[in-house]
Amino acid sequence: TALSRPSGIDIAGTEMLVEGTSYIQVYARSASGTAVLPTRTITGAATGLDFSYDIFVHDGEIYSHHRNNNAVLVYPLAGNGDITPTRTISGPATMLDSPQSCVVIP
Repeated sequence: TALSRPSGIDIAGTEMLVEGTSYIQVYARSASGTAVLPTRTITGAATGLDFSYDIFVHDGEIYSHHRNNNAVLVYPLAGNGDITPTRTISGPATMLDSPQSCVVIP
């Protein structure tokens, strides 16, 4: 695997999503072993992933939390590659201060 400092994990159907400081990797939920490759990876400059600490999956979206830029970035669950977030929650009105975790309450 190419895991480097994983910091968050969530399950969505048959997939397991793992977040590190600058990536989100997706594996088969049943994956096992030391040579498992991700089925897809969200990473790159356009993603805004930098010092991310946790993820949460809800209703077909991935929520990623960033301490250093006080933001929550949202990606499509099927996202892959160097993609931009579909939306960003940030700014003084949010009162976010080094977010480390998130839960979406329907």
